Amino acid sequence: MTPFASTQDLNEKKVSFDEIGAGLYAYTAEGDPNTGVIVGDDAVMVIDAQATPALAGDVIARIAKITDKPVKYVLLTHYHAARTLGASAFKGAEILASDATRHMIVERGNEDMNSEIARFPRLFRSVETVPGLTWPTITFPDQVSVWLGRREVRIIHVGRGHTAGDVVAIVPDAGVVFSGDLVEYKSACYCGDAHFVDWLATLDHLAELQANALVPGRGAALTRPGDGRGRNRPHRRFCFNSLQFNPGKRKQGPFVERCLRFSPIDDGSKVQEFRNLRTLSAV
Repeated sequence: MTPFASTQDLNEKKVSFDEIGAGLYAYTAEGDPNTGVIVGDDAVMVIDAQATPALAGDVIARIAKITDKPVKYVLLTHYHAARTLGASAFKGAEILASDATRHMIVERGNEDMNSEIARFPRLFRSVETVPGLTWPTITFPDQVSVWLGRREVRIIHVGRGHTAGDVVAIVPDAGVVFSGDLVEYKSACYCGDAHFVDWLATLDHLAELQANALVPGRGAALTRPGDGRGRNRPHRRFCFNSLQFNPGKRKQGPFVERCLRFSPIDDGSKVQEFRNLRTLSAV
């Protein structure tokens, strides 16, 4: 099988740390996994923890420049290793995740960790700093509110999509949503754990939140009026075409090319990842 394109992606990415609202920040790196930062009255919540403690250390350093409040919570939007294995760097923080995400860590966490370490050598360059799988300390079935003083962070499992356990974090006082990999802007999602039938409905539910700004799992934060509602259309179109061309479990092949042709994805480096998938399933 042709090697994953990501194994050849060894060039450093430019990191941006942008304020997208009062006390709300997006840590992005040209299509690498994003991290969100929510500063409350008395504490900070981090959304997704990066791939290694070494990478998370850069997030921590940037947080220290904007506030002296402690990082009290780390939210895992889903179980994938590139999002979770940096969590041990946030000493003393509670690790939040959905019940379904914890189940997926139990079921396939080791397999996913080994796979992602092999597929993303640049992200896992400091893999020796990873102590093992990240285990949530607090889980919830569908929804929970966490209060950072007077600031509420509403965490909701809006439906299956990228994985069975996806959650989004909403900051109601600012109308900002952190979507995890339910939305990736100008980037093609990994679909090895995807639920295409549900993903379409989940994106509709996400649009109903009418976010003023949205931080996707990869790519730049969407901060212009309407961005949070409209700019996931290419992403939704990809899911729709994947479902249309693969309504059951069908071997990958020409249909993947058709999905990509009809779904505008600007990051050409990700195309090979889809050609390498054995199957894309609608379950």
